[in-house]
Amino acid sequence: MSVRSRRACQMFFPLLFLCSSFCVSVSSLPLSPSSSGIALNSTLGHTLLISSSVVTTTTVMNHFDTQVTQSFCSVATSATILNALAANAASQGRAVAVPVDPVYSPYRYYTQRNILEDIPCVATVKTHNGAELDAQFIALHGATLDEWSQYLKCHADVVQKHHARSGGVGEFRAALERAYGAQPSGELVAVNFDRKGVEEFGGGHMSPLAAYHKDAESGDEHVLLLDVSRYKYPPVWLPVEELYDAMATLDSTSGLNRGFVVVSARAEGSDVAVGITTEASTTKATELKAQYACLEKKEAARWDGMLACLDGGGTAIMSSSQTSRSAAMSPTSAGVLGGFFGFVVGGALAYTYASLVGRRRVSRAFAALQYAGDVDVDIP
Repeated sequence: MSVRSRRACQMFFPLLFLCSSFCVSVSSLPLSPSSSGIALNSTLGHTLLISSSVVTTTTVMNHFDTQVTQSFCSVATSATILNALAANAASQGRAVAVPVDPVYSPYRYYTQRNILEDIPCVATVKTHNGAELDAQFIALHGATLDEWSQYLKCHADVVQKHHARSGGVGEFRAALERAYGAQPSGELVAVNFDRKGVEEFGGGHMSPLAAYHKDAESGDEHVLLLDVSRYKYPPVWLPVEELYDAMATLDSTSGLNRGFVVVSARAEGSDVAVGITTEASTTKATELKAQYACLEKKEAARWDGMLACLDGGGTAIMSSSQTSRSAAMSPTSAGVLGGFFGFVVGGALAYTYASLVGRRRVSRAFAALQYAGDVDVDIP
């Protein structure tokens, strides 16, 4: 091998090794549950599920949502439990005021959009940095347990907001027995915990609970955690005390421990508000015509364009398409920028490899970037 070839290999293989570390970490998603966790789709996981409160569990799972960004775990959790509570109330003939998302109009359903948008109560929530709580705030900062419980109160009754503490698992256990026991109270429980406390990658996170199981012989207790980062972790049964200890961890943003919330539906009126609204059919027909006319435009072939049609009936897509055209690059400029970007990225990768010793540390560096988007933006 010539000197030039050896030098090329010396430069190429470190980059190849670094990229392989990154590819391994990405290809393993969704990740496996912790050593103490029991996967829902395992034989034992199914057994625990069958012996749990079927009605409550299936209702929560029917409305299990996936967070739309890596910082929207509190909002996805809220959508899951609010829709489950509304469905339970509807089955009992009780009314719950559920907002309408334009995408699903005229049907009432909680989404990660309408939980935050155009709700005056949400704008009054006090945040840790004094900013107004809205979708932008959540996208940038996530939410603390206090912020989360405050905007939840705009839609339901937060029966309990509990900051976990060492040795205080009894209160959590009591809430689980009320919500998911033999005679469910109609309440639901959601948790704010540190992933590292349950042997997962990431930091602070929020997700709903769907079931509770206590073994009659051994006394072992598990809760079914429906992780709203469904692209990352599957549903898993976790030991009650282990999950509680993961909640009894400091949130550096609030200066308080994480914890859990117990939520119940807020009944309003006598007519069930879940389902189709009473909007005039002529108005809805006009909206549908505008949407379909918009969807026929070529801009609607893109995902954002399609959503703009469903949302604004065609007005938003025109401005977005004009912006896209004005910002479009020529093939030449795109090629130049692409080459420059490749050079910068290649140099950055080489520098990263030189700075970090060993494959394990390299993988950790990428994991820190990948998992920094949970509620607290904690780096593992």
